[in-house]
Amino acid sequence: MTFHDSKPDRSLVRIVRDALAWADDEEMIVAPSGNLSGSQMRSRCDALRDELLKQGATPQTCIAYAGSVDVGVLVSQLGIVLAGGIPVPLASHYPIDIWIQFIIDFNVKFIICEPDNTLPLRNALEKASVPLQIIEIRPDGTLLNPTCLDTKEDHAGSALDLAEIIFSSGSTGFPKAFALTLEAEYYFISTWLTVYGERQHGRFLCLSMSGNMHTCLSALLRHEVLVIYAGSMNAREIARAINQHRITDLFIPPSILMDFINNREVDTVDISTLQRVAYGGQAVSATEKNRIAEKIGCEVLQFYGGTESGLLTFLGPEEHRSGDADLLSSAGKAFAELGTSIQIWDFNSDKPLESGQIGRIMAFGHGITRRLFGSNEDFQMRGDWRDTDDVGYLNEDGYLFIKGRASDAIRTNARVIFSGDVESLIAANFNVAEVAVHGMSNSLDNDHIFVWVKPSAKILDKANLAHRVSAEFAIDEQYLHIELLEEIPHHQRLAYKVDKALLRSKAVEFLKNTENEADQL
Repeated sequence: MTFHDSKPDRSLVRIVRDALAWADDEEMIVAPSGNLSGSQMRSRCDALRDELLKQGATPQTCIAYAGSVDVGVLVSQLGIVLAGGIPVPLASHYPIDIWIQFIIDFNVKFIICEPDNTLPLRNALEKASVPLQIIEIRPDGTLLNPTCLDTKEDHAGSALDLAEIIFSSGSTGFPKAFALTLEAEYYFISTWLTVYGERQHGRFLCLSMSGNMHTCLSALLRHEVLVIYAGSMNAREIARAINQHRITDLFIPPSILMDFINNREVDTVDISTLQRVAYGGQAVSATEKNRIAEKIGCEVLQFYGGTESGLLTFLGPEEHRSGDADLLSSAGKAFAELGTSIQIWDFNSDKPLESGQIGRIMAFGHGITRRLFGSNEDFQMRGDWRDTDDVGYLNEDGYLFIKGRASDAIRTNARVIFSGDVESLIAANFNVAEVAVHGMSNSLDNDHIFVWVKPSAKILDKANLAHRVSAEFAIDEQYLHIELLEEIPHHQRLAYKVDKALLRSKAVEFLKNTENEADQL
């Protein structure tokens, strides 16, 4: 069984059956509620399929699910697919009023949830005048009050079926919904199989369940035991889980991975079973990547991609072991064997640029989801190419180097500069605890640059800082604004991200005041 060409050769129902087929009495799932063999997992997925079909579920019906971090979420996802439905996650970090909006927008016909969610959901649905059937499932994946006593058949499956709904909040913090086609779902699975290899007898630690069906399917298709993690998202607790469950494979956010290599308590935990660790989703410097490769003691790899495009590039174990600072500064090469291509386009003309030239990062491939769910218009597409909203360049060997978000590109009279470069200069040369930089256009003239600083000492020489930044990046100081803050604001849910939207709103007020003052002269 190979997915390496990323061209679907089976339905999603067939993929689910293949994923569940490899274990009978052997352990397949390790979860907070208990361990499940392959036959037990199949039985629970079948029971939910039967219940949905008895209740009247029809092919390609949107069916929502909510639950704790346990196997019930996975049973919900797979049972919905076997019944022919489209899984819609109701993630716990969204408030119930957002859930109700999802339910209305996606014309959801059923909700699968744990008993603790039933009453709040019923009350919210009644308040919104949305009559809906709720099917209760325990955290261990068994149904609370099943009504179906006979066995139903799996949905036949079609190449036109939508696979699952996933959400991306991006930099806005507000969820955007994408419906993965079978082709996109197949691509997501293919990239994960490429990242980890089609090994057997592995044990994959899954740190996130909701809206993550493709990751779980990929682990099961590799014949790996899926270990569902429900502990605290910190390096020490995850290290203990690796030790306890003899984990061989893991995806981990870079912020936690950096804690791994800096936390002395982690050093006391035996994590020698690890064979391969993947990370992605945040910028990691070459120096940090080198430290990760030296400290973790197993194969380390990085990927770059997005919810609406899938994984796009891959920096493998050999590059991590090389110690080559240039290679480690990159995000790797495109998944060319899976049909993925990366180009760099000019900011204004949309023409592809030569190697070494900086522009917009554009992606082409099977993982691209063209539209937001329910929309008739393409989302950030230029023909068949997705605008990633990132900026960077390709070197002569095809390695991708990311400079930052397009919104972080600041146009001056001399050139285009990037907020990350300015932030790095200030952090390295001035006594600051934290710094955030962004550009802001003014109706009167060109881009202004705002530098928001949390000083680490009471006295910070703003004039010296402004002079250094101006000289280094050829910026006219009249367009440079340095503001001191007691705290740099961060996103409420994504604590590692600076809330530049809030900072930009402060900058807008500043520039409005400037324009008003100019009008009065």
